[in-house]
Amino acid sequence: MKIIKLIFCEDEFYGGGQKTLNSLKYFHPEFKIIKCGTKEIKDLKIKYNCEDIRFIAPFAIKEIWELERPDLLIKMGGDLLVLGKMEEIINLNYDCAAGRNDTDLIRGDESNNRPDIIRDIPNSEWVNADLIAIKNYRFVEQ
Repeated sequence: MKIIKLIFCEDEFYGGGQKTLNSLKYFHPEFKIIKCGTKEIKDLKIKYNCEDIRFIAPFAIKEIWELERPDLLIKMGGDLLVLGKMEEIINLNYDCAAGRNDTDLIRGDESNNRPDIIRDIPNSEWVNADLIAIKNYRFVEQ
């Protein structure tokens, strides 16, 4: 199984995702890791004419998927730590899975943590995901 890990983090935040990278390498040295840092994020912003970093990650996912054609692509933000083997993410059957990343500062209504244009989407239909696992390219295409 070809597994790609995409670390998405600007270099000046969270140590450029180095702790995420180190924890991932510790538990899964076999994964190919691609870091999308400040330069890559800037290039994506220009290519897709999109200045808001909150909307750039899907473009990075799509580009990596088309370049690498993995069986599983796992996108992680630079502020995540891997604390064990990721067997469920690897072995379960799904098209796309995500982990919620609600801010600690917003109690009960995560929608206040979103850009205005998507603030009215119900919490049951929105995931502010710093961890996304994708096994089906059709999800990426949409």
